[in-house]
Amino acid sequence: MIINGLFDFIFGLANVLFEFLPSVEIGFGTGFNTFLSIVSSVAYLLPMNTILIMFGIIISLMIFRIIVSVIKTIWQLLPIL
Repeated sequence: MIINGLFDFIFGLANVLFEFLPSVEIGFGTGFNTFLSIVSSVAYLLPMNTILIMFGIIISLMIFRIIVSVIKTIWQLLPIL
């Protein structure tokens, strides 16, 4: 509770200081908007269920390969007679 009060005090001071700063607007330009519109139209046309299944299979295979390599490494490190 003391730490929460201390954080509230610090953030309150920071908010007061930040109110004096001018606002800054960041624009991405027309190129970024064009790219987003192309990506959204392609994503609308593609069968997303199939792509998600393929993505899940790829991730599952990668995780399986990592697990097998970790097991092989541990097996080689064990001094088995």
